[in-house]
Amino acid sequence: MTDSLRITYLSILLLSMTVYNSQIPILRLFFVFMFSISPILLCFQFKMNITKNQFNYLILWTILCFIYVIYSLLSIFVNSNSLSISITGPAAEFLTPFLILSSPFIYLILASASKQVLTKSVQIFIYLLVFYLLLDLVVRIMLEPNCFMNYSCRQQAKTVGLFSTTNVIGTFIIYIYLALERFKTPLLKFFLIIILFTAMARASIVTLLFILMIRPIFQSSILLKFISIFFLISSSFFIYLWNPLGIFNDGSLLSKFDFLSSAITSVKNANLTELIFGFGASFDRITEVVSVQGYSPHAPYLKAYFYFGLTGLFLYLILNIFFLVKNFSFFFIILLASLINGFAGAPIYNPTIWVSFAIYLLYLYSVKKQNSKNQDHIII
Repeated sequence: MTDSLRITYLSILLLSMTVYNSQIPILRLFFVFMFSISPILLCFQFKMNITKNQFNYLILWTILCFIYVIYSLLSIFVNSNSLSISITGPAAEFLTPFLILSSPFIYLILASASKQVLTKSVQIFIYLLVFYLLLDLVVRIMLEPNCFMNYSCRQQAKTVGLFSTTNVIGTFIIYIYLALERFKTPLLKFFLIIILFTAMARASIVTLLFILMIRPIFQSSILLKFISIFFLISSSFFIYLWNPLGIFNDGSLLSKFDFLSSAITSVKNANLTELIFGFGASFDRITEVVSVQGYSPHAPYLKAYFYFGLTGLFLYLILNIFFLVKNFSFFFIILLASLINGFAGAPIYNPTIWVSFAIYLLYLYSVKKQNSKNQDHIII
């Protein structure tokens, strides 16, 4: 495979891991195929440009992913009486763990791509994403002009574009925006913020604002940390009293606390099989168990628990920790944001994390280049 083909493939792969939750079924299938199957088939078209430690890490991670998938299959078999397979809407969410099997291969592709290939791929991906988001924006305005950015009828406006819901726009914008924090891309960041607000993805908006507020705390002195924490608590209390947009009277927000209550109740009332293997193998069965306005559990860790039990939740957390432990300093804020935003809704497996990883690799290249320049300067 030539570098031009690698760039084309990688840019489409990055796009597919961002906009996969499409309203159009054929596009959704194509995007899912791109990040779930194609990396396994094409990873060896990229030169194995990784160290021995990276290779050992990759092998162990592949084994963990395989164990997780096998366990998920076993869980579905145990709950086969409630099995109902669908690839449309939220009914497909219990299938998402199987998409994780391609993760080590995506890692191999990104880590093996040359600096030139990766840089060009990310650039093309950004152009494609901007075009896709602008097209979605136009569609949303044309189909629901009266409800566009109108919170009184936001549900109509949030489900008429190219995505199944604009909430997914909010989720991937958080991943990408925070990954770009170490780069000087003001226009792109401004564009993403504008799109985020037009999407009316309230959970993502609140999450991003909160993260931007607390981020300086981690880089400040002890005294400034205390002052910042005091300011954060005070401003949070003020927001609670102010109650903008009626957030704290909103049934959608209050239902998220009902999910946690339901999870606690289910642990008390479940039998041993349910605790180990989960409560069902279909969206309908899980919503029946959760019993919160016919909704699924929303948060990915709650979905992992309800669908696959405490064992499935444990394996899910291990896989996430295994990925983050080697890249913690860069991904800590992204992880924190995803946990907060995930409270309002997110898939069990979100492939957009790999877009952040690609940007992280570019950051490492830039740091390496800067260090090289500094060393040259010292030598001179």
